[in-house]
Amino acid sequence: MQKVLHFVMSLLIIISFMSSCTNPSTSTFNNKEDSLKFARAVYQIYADDFAGETIDTAWLPGEKGVHPISWDTVQSYQDFYDKEPKILDPNKQPYKGFSIDPNGYAWIKKNKIIRGLYLRLGRKGDGSYTIMLLGTDSLGKIIQKKSLRSSTGGTAPDPSNFDNTIPCPDQCPVDPD
Repeated sequence: MQKVLHFVMSLLIIISFMSSCTNPSTSTFNNKEDSLKFARAVYQIYADDFAGETIDTAWLPGEKGVHPISWDTVQSYQDFYDKEPKILDPNKQPYKGFSIDPNGYAWIKKNKIIRGLYLRLGRKGDGSYTIMLLGTDSLGKIIQKKSLRSSTGGTAPDPSNFDNTIPCPDQCPVDPD
């Protein structure tokens, strides 16, 4: 909570400073995007103060990103795709999706530098498709690590990029019905 108060106070000081500037191009926000851009810039400056904390931006109007959907929507999307699937495995069977096993999911959550995931389609040498899970930082940039060694120089692995998501039809998760 102290970090949040520190952030809010810093934000108020910066806004006060900016509003006292004589240059009109830096003293006002012309639209919502200007305000969001400024808030993100301030967050970048103080990102270390928020390490490990979750900041809920779902309330921000116009924010894009992952959001919850109903089970009816899930079924609707599935049905629409299944009518004409576009991605096939080497045996010409349509992929329905890929899943992350519990151990892999725990491994991703364990790495504190990962702030988001980029799901990138790829294709292996045998012709099979894969979805790579590439860790992103707080700015949304892909973390490009050259090795699996710890970023602190230790021997404990802290990978940021992953593969071997489990394909369906080969191994499908249990249907909740």
